[in-house]
Amino acid sequence: MATYTGHPTHLIKATPGKILVIRTHDEKFVKLRIDSYYQNKADLESEASHLTTKDKDGYFTFTFIKG
Repeated sequence: MATYTGHPTHLIKATPGKILVIRTHDEKFVKLRIDSYYQNKADLESEASHLTTKDKDGYFTFTFIKG
């Protein structure tokens, strides 16, 4: 559900359009989309993003999808 950019930025980017479907303990289903792997949904498109996000990883941001 993510793409690793490799050298030189070494970023993890959420894969656009991918939806996770999870079955809950009561047999219902929840759909969610992972938006970011970095704290505060860091701007991964900026040129210096690898400098500002290096120590702020592991903070998943996700959106629940209705339906």
